[in-house]
This record gives sequence, structure tokens and C-alpha cells, in this order.
Amino acid sequence: MGLKGGVFLAELTPFLIFAAVMVIVSVVMRYEIKRQEALFEQQALKRGGRVQKGHFLSYPRLRLPVHDAEMEVYMTPGSRNRPPYTYIKMDLAHLRDYNIRLYREIRFLGIGTVFGQDILIGNPDFDDAYVIQGSDPLIVQNFLQHGIQQGLLNIKDWQPTLEIHNGRFSLHATRALRQTEDMDVFIELGREMIGRLREIG
Repeated sequence: MGLKGGVFLAELTPFLIFAAVMVIVSVVMRYEIKRQEALFEQQALKRGGRVQKGHFLSYPRLRLPVHDAEMEVYMTPGSRNRPPYTYIKMDLAHLRDYNIRLYREIRFLGIGTVFGQDILIGNPDFDDAYVIQGSDPLIVQNFLQHGIQQGLLNIKDWQPTLEIHNGRFSLHATRALRQTEDMDVFIELGREMIGRLREIG
């Protein structure tokens, strides 16, 4: 190969590397999309829902009926600086005047650290595991019945966060729930929470 050919190849190398990386990313993303779609199709069949298919720029979404509305379930992949998440989201317009935030207790050297208001439920295991903040402590305590408390304790290793803000319900687990059993647990807890919120709203 002559000098010109070597120079041309050197100039072309970055583009070849970029193309190879894009092919790998595309293959990995397509595999993940197909895996999520298969999992969501199972759930849709079991629960009378539907699946919004994914494509190169987005992952699939599961839509499940809850009374006269739909809740949305989806996963986002992790990266070097961000963990994967699994979400349940739904509009609850009747709760527009209430704000609730619940997340795992942060401990430093065995000491719990809470930034802002912390509402206590009266269950030591639950109060030690989670920080609960809200605009109306009575609504929060009425919402967090024993079954919901136990459900959240069962998934505390998933580092869940619950947020209700401006009539929008959002529950996420800090991991991709790729197993059917895990997704069953997560969805059932989300449905129980939404059902309870509709009752007390």
C-alpha cells in the first residue's frame, strides 16, 4: 500500500470505528427492545392491556387499564453514570392539590439522614426504611395502609421512589425488572397504590 493509501486508511479509521460502535449499539438495543416487548406482551395478555412497540429511538411501553384510565409501565436502560429504572406512571387529576414523596432512607455510618419534613407512620420497620414527605400528613397516613407498607418493604432492595405531584403518580424501582415474577410484584403494588389513592381522593 502506498503512502496515499495509508493516509486515506488513517483518515477513514475513525469513521469505521464509529460505524462499528453504532452497529453494536443497534444490535444490543434491538435485543433489549425485543426482550422488553416479550415481557410486556405477557403482562398485557394477563391483564387486558396493550403494548406500544419500541423502535431505535425508544423502548416499548405497557399500558394497563385501571378503572376508566390507563397506567403506563416502561423501563429505561442504565449507563455509566445512571442506573436502570422501571417506572409506573399515571395521571390522577383528583390529587392535583396533594404532594407525596417517598424514598429509601439514606444512612451514613448507621445514622439516618433526612432532608426536609419526615412523616412517621407508626410502623418502626417502615419508618426506618423510608422517608415520607407530603403536603397533608393525614392523607399520607390514610394512603399507606398495612398492605401497601408491606409491599414497599418487600421491594426495599429495589430502592423504590414514589412521587405524586400535580396530579401525576410515579413509582419507580432502581433496576430493570426483567423477570416476570418481579414485574408481577411491581405492577400489583402500583395497582394497589392507585386504587387506594382513588378511594381517598
